[in-house]
Amino acid sequence: HVSYGLLINAFVQSGQPDKATEMFHRMQEEVIPPNEVELTSVINAFVLARQPDKATEIFQLMKQRGIRPGAVTYNSLINAFAQANQPDEAMEMFQQMQQQGVRPDEITYGALINAFAQTNQPDKASEMFQLMQNQGIRPNDVTYTTLINAFAQANQPDRATELFQLMQRQGLRPNEVTYTTLINAFVQSNQPDRATEVFQYMQQQGVSPNEVTFTSLINAFVRAKQPDKATEVFQLMRREGLQPNEVTYTSLINAYAQTNQPDKATEVFQLMQHHGIRPNEVTYSTLINAFGRARQPDEAAELFQLMQRQGVQPNTVTYNTLIHAFGKARQTVKAMEVFELMQQRGIQPDDATFTTLMSAFLRVKQHDRAVKVWNAMTAAGVKPNQLTFCHLKQLGVALNSSPSEQESSQTKLGSSRIKQLFERPQAGIKPNQAGVQPNPAKSSQAKSSHPKQARVKPN
Repeated sequence: HVSYGLLINAFVQSGQPDKATEMFHRMQEEVIPPNEVELTSVINAFVLARQPDKATEIFQLMKQRGIRPGAVTYNSLINAFAQANQPDEAMEMFQQMQQQGVRPDEITYGALINAFAQTNQPDKASEMFQLMQNQGIRPNDVTYTTLINAFAQANQPDRATELFQLMQRQGLRPNEVTYTTLINAFVQSNQPDRATEVFQYMQQQGVSPNEVTFTSLINAFVRAKQPDKATEVFQLMRREGLQPNEVTYTSLINAYAQTNQPDKATEVFQLMQHHGIRPNEVTYSTLINAFGRARQPDEAAELFQLMQRQGVQPNTVTYNTLIHAFGKARQTVKAMEVFELMQQRGIQPDDATFTTLMSAFLRVKQHDRAVKVWNAMTAAGVKPNQLTFCHLKQLGVALNSSPSEQESSQTKLGSSRIKQLFERPQAGIKPNQAGVQPNPAKSSQAKSSHPKQARVKPN
């Protein structure tokens, strides 16, 4: 019986939930009744595998067998839902926990705070933080850092700073993760000077920045389009004896991509390889974007070929970025070839793909072909984004102001659908994260705004 428990735990630790479940079923076949510890181990296996539904099945089985779950089991389930971005289900488990007379602990509240933090609900995360204290449970440094991150992701650096200062007043010493999280709050709000303040204060307090900290500060200057300062931070990082990783190098490449300096971006790319760091698909996509923005599509296409020769497979963002490169250079035939190639290879176009292709045709006033792209987008069931609608407004005006006798029936159908589209509310349209001009390589980056500045001061 003990050996089954050890084996289940071993499979959990090695990230093999199916093996852990198989061992659990074998234990049942031998008429060995599992206990709470073993069942919780199986639940944890599915938590690690991010399969909350299966974790819940084991939890229900536990109750059917008359085993009373304790705080450890409930915490595992709450954590499963938190990782799956299902805060409502996590709260439901929390309420069930209380109804069964099981007292939540700091791990319970930490998981709930994280559940709301990851789904951009900082106020609800803050409510759980307050409830935790009302129950006499003192938050630790991990809890504070999680809540700081909630406000950082929600672009509320002032609230994040207030929590940081409260943490210090409570006698807790922020570590490198806490400082990096606060730096990220100012990165998100595009305040590189404030991010630098936190970085310097961190060093004054004797806390050494790690690779993630330096990369975050580099990103602060990337977002502010200050590549020289980003390079200064990169050089400082190396002087401190820290080895930049692929994320760090890619961030610095992006700094030069955003400021139309593809040659300097290439120098960073070559330095990265010289130090034995293998570029990934994000790195290549970022460098392709550098040449695309600089209207050098042939160089972008060469990089696209190089990445494949190096065994790195292009993803949707890579294809979108190359389409953008050709579109910006007014080479619509080649843009269309890339679009067809991605489909041949089984890569599904997304909203950025169709919108970028529409933009390419609109740039050269090929309105009929832009309408065909729109028709293909709707036929594929891809939801338009805000930039798509901006293009459709432009397209609708163009079609109405310069009708052609040769206009195809498909174009007429498209024009009619566009007109209908703007006669009804555009509900539920997600903002395009690419900005005013289609720039697919930036689609994963968070938006920036400029809230009131907040300074970090020791108390």
